[in-house]
Amino acid sequence: MDNFLVDILLDWPGGTIIGVVIIILILMIALGLGYGLFWLCDHMGAPEYESKGTVINRTYEPPRTQYIQSGKVMIPHQIPESWNMTVRVPQGTGNMEVTEEFCQGRPAGTILWCRYDVGRFSGNVNLISLRD
Repeated sequence: MDNFLVDILLDWPGGTIIGVVIIILILMIALGLGYGLFWLCDHMGAPEYESKGTVINRTYEPPRTQYIQSGKVMIPHQIPESWNMTVRVPQGTGNMEVTEEFCQGRPAGTILWCRYDVGRFSGNVNLISLRD
């Protein structure tokens, strides 16, 4: 059995290409799991802070259609509009998706109360909530 698998993988070009694809897929899965575990360890159970923050930037992304190919068919996928705010807090800067009403009434420079946590290893700010 072992020799059979080795013979298939060493067979050029089909077996070698299949072997390379399998190795790449295994590496991609391992990297995805590694990143997910890193994020969990970085933010799960991290202490939450509440302090004043300053709105640095507001962005709007209009609704759009993205096409995903499934076989020979292109399937439209609607992506809704989104409103995002970038806020500076004492430990750094974080982004958060907000509603249109919340975003429109608060220009850059507005002071908000922010609830957030900071990654243990990465130091990234993860905004949890924003309020006046």
